[in-house]
Amino acid sequence: MARIAFLMPAYRSHAAVHGALAAELSARGHQAIFVGPPSLAPHARREGAGFQPFPGPVDAARIGGGLPGFVRLLRDTARATRAHATGGPQALSRARADIAVVDEMEPGGSLAAEAAGVPRVTLAASLPLRRDPGVPPPYVGWDWREGEDGVRRAQGAWRVSDWLMTAQRRALAEGCRMHGLPVRDRPSDWVAAEGSIAQWIAALDFPRPNPVGPVVGPIRRPTGADGAPPFGGAPYVFASLGTIAGGRLRLFRVIARAARRAGTNLALAHCDGLSETEAAALAAIWPGHIDVRAYFDQLPTIAGASAVVTHGGLNTVLDAAGMGVPMVALPLGNDQNGIAARLTRAGAAVVLPPRQATAERLAQALSAVTTDPRYRTALDPARAEIAGAGGARAAADAVEAALGRAR
Repeated sequence: MARIAFLMPAYRSHAAVHGALAAELSARGHQAIFVGPPSLAPHARREGAGFQPFPGPVDAARIGGGLPGFVRLLRDTARATRAHATGGPQALSRARADIAVVDEMEPGGSLAAEAAGVPRVTLAASLPLRRDPGVPPPYVGWDWREGEDGVRRAQGAWRVSDWLMTAQRRALAEGCRMHGLPVRDRPSDWVAAEGSIAQWIAALDFPRPNPVGPVVGPIRRPTGADGAPPFGGAPYVFASLGTIAGGRLRLFRVIARAARRAGTNLALAHCDGLSETEAAALAAIWPGHIDVRAYFDQLPTIAGASAVVTHGGLNTVLDAAGMGVPMVALPLGNDQNGIAARLTRAGAAVVLPPRQATAERLAQALSAVTTDPRYRTALDPARAEIAGAGGARAAADAVEAALGRAR
């Protein structure tokens, strides 16, 4: 059996995907080891995987404050990539990894694997980074445009993306020179040649000239239920802004007031982003009809919901699509804008920019997706594709196939 290393951004949402794949591979007799900065260690413990830290005291997730959010994100991203390029090869050697599973969102992990001589498989836990003609970068909330005009527009967006990611590209170039590798300084240059294992499905994607893949759909494992199901079987809406934006109290208030205005029960997950006092204040907006918890057992909770209010995170969107539950999307950043654009094209969601979201507008959106059957019907192709995609089992098959080729 093999020792399989997992390299990824130190985000809970990404760690959950890698953790589900690690659990499936561990059940087959392999040993799963998360490799990364100290900030990844809690995620490794939560997912039941081993952990091999980068050498040295530097934590890739720490950076000086006082910067605007987007600028800070760009600097954090570059710093994390530099840490992977610098410390990753030695950490992979110490872990005695036979193969590495590397998140597409951390190209420094692929650089580290190549420098260490460890074969790799890349995993698109978010929207794929591959540059197909006409497909804009994942963070762009544009609709699909046919023909040469769409191709030119997408190329222009990628040029802007390359400029914005200058700090990360510099870190990749430095890492290549450090390890004697040909310089490849764009994140998309580090997608595995045979393609990434992809969660995002074709039924919800923009048209691509060549299929992404292998497409396995959502990579999940069952989670422990947090108490009884909400509202004892009465209709409800489920709302979550994900693990990073769980502290957005103002937006949660809008969601709670919209539920009251729309006359629907609300199960709201804040993912440890709120204090007990804040959570109680949200529930008090409509006593008895708003259930606020840090976490719900997401899959069964979504399955029982009439609609999902989401930030547009890929994991929640795929969970809702797999259950055929229509959505209201409030994209907050990263690839959520691109996901929202794809949901709009598919007719599976109403999209509201968060800054324009009021209780009245959100209540109208909830009414639309819960009463108009076209939103649920629009998800039928996605639901069918996810049902047959294979999830964690198919992803593990792909990793074992790559391991066999490497050996």
